[in-house]
Amino acid sequence: MPIAAPAQDTPYIAEPWRYGRNDDKNTLRYCIDPRDSEWKIAQDIAQQIAAALLLEPAPKMIEDKRVTAGWDVLYTHLLTDCDVYFGFKLIPGVYPGWVTLTRPYYASTYVFAVTDPSWQSLADIPPDRPIATAIGTSADFSFIKYLQTLPPARQWPRFPMGTNEDALAALSKGTAAAALVWGPAVWAAKEANPAYADLRLIAPDPLPPTTLNMGAAMLGNQSFLRSNVDRAISELTADGTIAAILKDHAFPAEPVP
Repeated sequence: MPIAAPAQDTPYIAEPWRYGRNDDKNTLRYCIDPRDSEWKIAQDIAQQIAAALLLEPAPKMIEDKRVTAGWDVLYTHLLTDCDVYFGFKLIPGVYPGWVTLTRPYYASTYVFAVTDPSWQSLADIPPDRPIATAIGTSADFSFIKYLQTLPPARQWPRFPMGTNEDALAALSKGTAAAALVWGPAVWAAKEANPAYADLRLIAPDPLPPTTLNMGAAMLGNQSFLRSNVDRAISELTADGTIAAILKDHAFPAEPVP
C-alpha cells in the first residue's frame, strides 16, 4: 500500500465500536492493492497462506485510485475490510505501534533501468547524463549520499520523481538516461506496456544493491493471527511454494529463508 504520511498514534475513527472482528472463523480476510506493482504475486501468496491455514480466502480488492494514502486509510481498511493487508516493505522504524507486520514472504531490490545497450553498470553512465529516482526510498537516500562523496564534475544530475512509474516514464521519454526504481515496478511496466520492452537492468556498481523484504500488515492486537500467518509463510517457503509462484510469474524476487 502506498503510504504518504509519517508514522503516528492510532488514527481517530468516528464510532470505532461499530467495527468488530471477523465473525467468520473459517475465512481469511485480506486486502490486495492493485496500486502495488506486485499485487498479482501478493494475491497468489495470500491464497496459498489461506489454504495452509485451512481457511477460505476472502479477498478485498482496494479500489482507491490515489497514488498515496495516509495511515488513517490503512487503519480503516484493517477495521472494516480485512485482517491482513498485503504489500508492505518491511522497513525498520517506519511503522506506528498499532501496526504489526508479518515475517517476509520474499525479498527484492531497487534497480537501475536503462535503454542504452552499451552500459553494464552505473559507473558506465556518463556523469552529465541525468538519473531519475523515485523519491523517498532507501535506494534514493543511498544514491544521494553517494553523490555527495563525488566531486561536482562527476555527479550525475538527479531528477527526483514522485513514483516509480514517473521515473520510468522519464526514462522512456529520454528525459533521463536511467531510472532508479523498485525492481518489481520494472517487471510490472514490462507486463503492462510494450513500450517498456527494451528496458535493461544494469549493476548498481559502485553502489551496493538495496534489498528490502516484503510482508503484510495487520493490527497490532492480532498477535495470534500474525503468528499463524508467519507459520504459514515459513511452511510455504520451506516447501518451495513461494519460489514456484515467483518463478511462474518470472518475478524479480527471492523467498526469504
